[in-house]
Amino acid sequence: LAATETNERPLASAALFFAGDPVIGSQGIQSEFGAHVIARFQDIVSTVSASRSNRTLASVGPVAGKDRSKLFVTHVVHGSFGFQFEELDQPTKMSPLFASDLKEAVEETANLMAAFDEPDENVFGAAVENVDGRVLATFKRFFSLIHKQNAVFKIVSGEIEKQYNPISLERAVERAKTTSIKEEDQWFQGRLEGVLPNNRDFEYRTENGNLLRGKIHGALPDDQVSNLIRTWSDTRSQALVRVKEIMRQGTVYHRAYFLLEVNSIGGTVASISN
Repeated sequence: LAATETNERPLASAALFFAGDPVIGSQGIQSEFGAHVIARFQDIVSTVSASRSNRTLASVGPVAGKDRSKLFVTHVVHGSFGFQFEELDQPTKMSPLFASDLKEAVEETANLMAAFDEPDENVFGAAVENVDGRVLATFKRFFSLIHKQNAVFKIVSGEIEKQYNPISLERAVERAKTTSIKEEDQWFQGRLEGVLPNNRDFEYRTENGNLLRGKIHGALPDDQVSNLIRTWSDTRSQALVRVKEIMRQGTVYHRAYFLLEVNSIGGTVASISN
């Protein structure tokens, strides 16, 4: 317990610094721009948090669980000019010993934000394979706002410290506009060849010889994950797999697989609704 007191704070924290036309040095930021950028950053965090919770995000309407992903602006930060966002302790709850769900969502947001300037398309595709179209849309609105106002920014959260200059911001805006995600649940017949329960990785060899590698979907409980290899190793089965395609301008450049269900061939068809 004493050791945990020296660890980093288990609650969410991030800082955004801005420069450019809406900012006068370290003195101030245009109020309308500041209000909009705060709201759009919160939108990103809320959609990322919902996506991490295995919720299906409708293209419009309220985001499920948004009330549990609220951040507070706790400081105005200088150097350029920006805002400190934090998750505050709830008076009615004990402080967590380990990273909160919101902290993990904020740090994933920072990692995704950095990935939009990643030169390698495959690295970017791997970074966004766990999100959906609505998450991409929130990044598009965030980057477009800053770009249109001739501003630049830096985000600091966890181990991420990412500076966006005008060139990298152009790349992020273009990537956010042209990237789309297509998802489809498909049944395959074959054999389950491997499972790593701690990482939730799987390998499934289909009957036509293709090897599907990917992640076990978060909606499949941990106790079922640990039983998968014991139950289905070297046994013909059918697997329900969510195939996610990351596309740029209609061309698929990254494909990811998420295992939803394994059962006997001809058995009851069941899926995980999320």
